[in-house]
Amino acid sequence: MVVMWFAFAASLVWRRAATALLLVVGLFVLVGYPIAASPQFPVSTIIFVMATLGLPPLAAGALLWRRRGGKRQSNENADGL
Repeated sequence: MVVMWFAFAASLVWRRAATALLLVVGLFVLVGYPIAASPQFPVSTIIFVMATLGLPPLAAGALLWRRRGGKRQSNENADGL
């Protein structure tokens, strides 16, 4: 389910909603999964799932937020990015 949200948000990178959605999904996995899975799985499994399913959308959202949240570049200073 988280992978579907990550794929959906990644396909909408040109919109602000995708940035927020990536951040929310990453935080949801990093906070919600340990709470839900702590009695059933060992700590190593929980850490592995958090690293593989929580950090990529969180990192992508943070990078998009950093790129969009800063100063907007004018046409004369833009390097094609």
